[in-house]
Amino acid sequence: MLGASVFAQVIVLPAPERRAPEARAREAVEWVLQGNYEELLANSDEAMKKAAPVEVWQKQIGPMVAAFGKLVSFDAPKSQEVAPNTVVVLPAKFEKQAINFTVAVAPDGRIAGFFLRPAASPGAASTKAAVSRARQAVEWLLAGQYQKIYDASTQQMKQAASVETWKAQAGPIRAGLGKLIEFGEARTEATAAGMGVALPAKFEKGEFEFKVTVDSSGAIAGLFVRPTASK
Repeated sequence: MLGASVFAQVIVLPAPERRAPEARAREAVEWVLQGNYEELLANSDEAMKKAAPVEVWQKQIGPMVAAFGKLVSFDAPKSQEVAPNTVVVLPAKFEKQAINFTVAVAPDGRIAGFFLRPAASPGAASTKAAVSRARQAVEWLLAGQYQKIYDASTQQMKQAASVETWKAQAGPIRAGLGKLIEFGEARTEATAAGMGVALPAKFEKGEFEFKVTVDSSGAIAGLFVRPTASK
């Protein structure tokens, strides 16, 4: 007697392709240049969607991009790990000016931040002034003076982080550092966005490094903190 056998066929589908952060950043920039903001937000994280809905892109970013004129070329991107994201700076040349697009790409490939600013010459912000501004920004952060950070930031930073955002995200981090013991010697590096300042600091809970970017006008274009020791 023959029995009937039933076989279940299991089809294993390949995992979605993970785009390299540089490729993902380029894709995000092209969406913006094409005015395809819905696609950009569909591939963004929740904080990004909340900070800049479609209406903001249409009313603020759209006219700004249109004023650049025709795209001439892209230059090689530069990326930096700013845990947990990868921050990619993509320089672009337009008919009327050069622009640096800065895109934060999350580990899952979603867009976590998008900024654009005119390209500044490496020496536009003096080293001394940039270090002083960076130190001031860190002191504001440690004192919980988020309104001062917001007021001294670039327009792109303001769009990405309101005063309430600073309170919600930076507050717990600041509390977890413990008492400040001392600052170390600052290091500087000219970047496409202005002057990058690395300011080491020793706290009760460990050693950390603040990364502050100051643009050519002296505005704060980036502020991050990360541990420098295993602890």
